[in-house]
Formats: sequence, structure tokens, C-alpha cells
Amino acid sequence: DQHTILCALEGDTIMGWTLAVPTSRSLMQGLLDGKVTEKELSARAKEEKSYEALYLLATIVLPGVRKQGIASTLRQSQLSYFQEKYGITDFYACIFSQEGGYLVDKVEKDLGIEIKRLYDLPDPHMDSAEI
Repeated sequence: DQHTILCALEGDTIMGWTLAVPTSRSLMQGLLDGKVTEKELSARAKEEKSYEALYLLATIVLPGVRKQGIASTLRQSQLSYFQEKYGITDFYACIFSQEGGYLVDKVEKDLGIEIKRLYDLPDPHMDSAEI
């Protein structure tokens, strides 16, 4: 599905983009259980073409245009599309930064959904004394 990658353009310049992988619940559970890697999940998801869960991989916005709502607009458009077209209600995101945590919070609030968090780094909402 072409909505796995969404870009914000200004003229011919990509200002930001977001990437997601639609997958099955069982394959997503394999990632959560450590039985498959992100690379394997992406490859297998392309083969099986299942639309039960959505794994939010990355959102990147150029430094000069951050804090203008580009990231949240892209991500909300992407999630809304997959909800409406495929009925996906299971969302997952791997949080790599405090900004990523804030983005997930905003999207959850604006869309009234829950995005389950996977952390490769300490929880960005934790106080550093808790780490």
C-alpha cells in the first residue's frame, strides 16, 4: 500500500516523511517476543499482506521546519487512512527519542487511540532518576 510512506513536500523538497508497516497480529507478536527482527517483520509483512496491526517505524522532519505540525499531520493522516481502509486498531511504535514520545502522545490524544510503545532506549516519559 502506498500509504506506508507519506511525505510532506514544499515544491520538490521533502520536508518530512513517515514510514509504517502494516502486518498481522501474530507477526507483530513475534517482534514483541523477540522471535523476529524489524527487518524480518518488514520482509514477511510484504509477503503476507496482512492488515491487522500497524508498526510505526519512523518519522523524520528536516531541522529547519520542525515544530510546525508536519510530523503529527503526516502520522495522523497515515493512521487514519489505515483505520478507515483496513479497520486497523492495533498500533505499535518504537520510541527512540523524547520528541518521538511527544509525537505519539499527541497523535493518541488527537485521534483518540492507543499506540503501544516499544522502547529501544529508556522510556522518554521516565524521570532520569528512575532509570
